[in-house]
Amino acid sequence: MNEETTAPTFAQLVDWVDGKLDAEEASRIRAAVDAAIARGDEALAATLAWLRAFRAQANMTVLVSPPEAARAGVLRMFEDAKRAQAGAPARSGFLQRIVAALARATGPGLVVEGARGAAIQARRRQMTFECDAADIVLNAQPRDDGYRLNGQFLPRATFDTDGMFVELMRIEGASEDDANASTVRFARADALGEFTFDIVAPGRYAIVFIAETLEIHTAPFELD
Repeated sequence: MNEETTAPTFAQLVDWVDGKLDAEEASRIRAAVDAAIARGDEALAATLAWLRAFRAQANMTVLVSPPEAARAGVLRMFEDAKRAQAGAPARSGFLQRIVAALARATGPGLVVEGARGAAIQARRRQMTFECDAADIVLNAQPRDDGYRLNGQFLPRATFDTDGMFVELMRIEGASEDDANASTVRFARADALGEFTFDIVAPGRYAIVFIAETLEIHTAPFELD
């Protein structure tokens, strides 16, 4: 059968209607379409009519960016799905969210937000974060392949830390306005509130402590 009389595929029709074909290919598809319709190919004619109507409607449709609240909600849904895979409780509107501010930082090579850091040296860096609910001690030990982070969550009231989820978040963005946080990994605190993250690459991070009705976020810090 002559190539020009063979009915085009759906993909070829889409590209033809969308104007994505070069002049030679478009001419070949047009000839094939004309030949198929002349043979009484009603299915092809109906498909072609639908594609042209769809393209006309698409050309009249104006896409706008979703509201920031909607975008944030979708991103949170993805983060909740990731948490669910790890077995962590999902965020909800009933969570109390607290930010633990940096209280103290010792050791060279550790950059805490708003401060200047020195060159990396092979000894431990320590940060202490504080909020009304707890004190958080975080140690960063340089390694050849990054850092080893270990810490302890010290509640200021009776609080069972055994099995509490600890989320390491990497923060991207040049400023607070365009910062984007993504989960790196989860750990679980033990009965003493201790937790560990091995092999953490240099970068900007925050740690989130997750209980059923409470989240505590540390202030962002940098490992460099």
